[in-house]
Amino acid sequence: MALLDAAAMADRLPGTDDRLEALSSAGCFETMPGGTSRFVETLDLRAVIQRPLSGSAMSGEQILDLIVETARGDR
Repeated sequence: MALLDAAAMADRLPGTDDRLEALSSAGCFETMPGGTSRFVETLDLRAVIQRPLSGSAMSGEQILDLIVETARGDR
């Protein structure tokens, strides 16, 4: 359920959100024509996304923060 929460939260992030800027700088997010966006999934990001499925309980906010930390190379 937390993955769905994280996805819904990411979908509603304003364009000024620092997390989007960090993902964009890391090459993991780009805006597209028509107001849509594209998220690029790397192997490291896939591991973060799968972590809650493997037993580590996380909130949607924690998942988003960990995705950004991983994209920045902080993890």
